[in-house]
Amino acid sequence: MKRIQKFLAVIAILVMPTMAMAQSFNGGLIAGGVISQVNGDGYGGFHQAGFTGGGFINLPFGQCSAVQMELKYSMFGSHSTVTDEKQYKLRLNYIELPVMYQYSLTKLRAGQQSLSFITLEIGLSLDYLIYYIDETDGIPNTNAKWLPFSATGNVGVHFNISHGFGVNIRYMNSILPIRVNKTEQGTGNYWDYRNNYFNIVLQATVTYTIGASKNK
Repeated sequence: MKRIQKFLAVIAILVMPTMAMAQSFNGGLIAGGVISQVNGDGYGGFHQAGFTGGGFINLPFGQCSAVQMELKYSMFGSHSTVTDEKQYKLRLNYIELPVMYQYSLTKLRAGQQSLSFITLEIGLSLDYLIYYIDETDGIPNTNAKWLPFSATGNVGVHFNISHGFGVNIRYMNSILPIRVNKTEQGTGNYWDYRNNYFNIVLQATVTYTIGASKNK
């Protein structure tokens, strides 16, 4: 619990000055699902489904650009198929802090149709592991040491629907390991990307913009 409180305090320190400098911002809610796998565990395929949800603050600047900061609870992981000899179960529950640059296609048209309802996005997130389950055939893998912090690269597209609602599709891939794999020669190397573990996630969410506010 103390770790979570410290993490949320760091988030507040980072986010509040940005809000204070912004002329205006929009806030809203995010909820949806993910399918994920873990590169490095030997079980390929997006076999793990989970939930993601939280809130966001969107800070527009210029005609087409914005920065969006999010705070989400997300369920990632991996598991074996029913045909695998050993049944593997991995659940990784994170608090995510993504920071996304967004670019609206306001200036583009497809025939007579404006593409202003489409927004492209790219960014990074800081992820904090709050809980995990790692089991093979129902037996905990006690040697697994999942790292408390990781960083993830994000790329996606957002579609504005109507009345504040939107749909977001996002691809996410760890750029820092979520677990350092031990080797026969030692404890492993944090920067050895050939042997370490990484989250790979496809996310689909519904967003709702509550409203806009102006700082005085």
